Amino acid sequence: MATLTSSAPTEGNFYSEQYKLKTTQSGKKARIVVVWDGTATCSNPSAGTCSDDTMDADIDIEVSDGSTTFYSESVDNTYEFLEISLTANVEYTIKIKVYDWYGTQTYMAVAWYTADFGS
Repeated sequence: MATLTSSAPTEGNFYSEQYKLKTTQSGKKARIVVVWDGTATCSNPSAGTCSDDTMDADIDIEVSDGSTTFYSESVDNTYEFLEISLTANVEYTIKIKVYDWYGTQTYMAVAWYTADFGS
């Protein structure tokens, strides 16, 4: 798990630590996910008057093998998901990019899994 704070991100230009992914087997795919916090905007939580959920950030996944780059680019949620086909013995770099920043701090977690997911 990592923590992003208000002093770290520059919108559209900040990357987290880099993570490396490599398989020696052919025909594998990788599923990569990142999740982070959202903050509820509630004027009177005890009465159930929560009018909005404010995302702490719009974060994207970027994966590159040095010649091709893959992106996840959804909005209005607190997770990103990306599935890519892997080439054996190629090293992939996973980066987490802050596209927009709304909060002062958020926690995020990154995970990936490689397997035969079918076509």
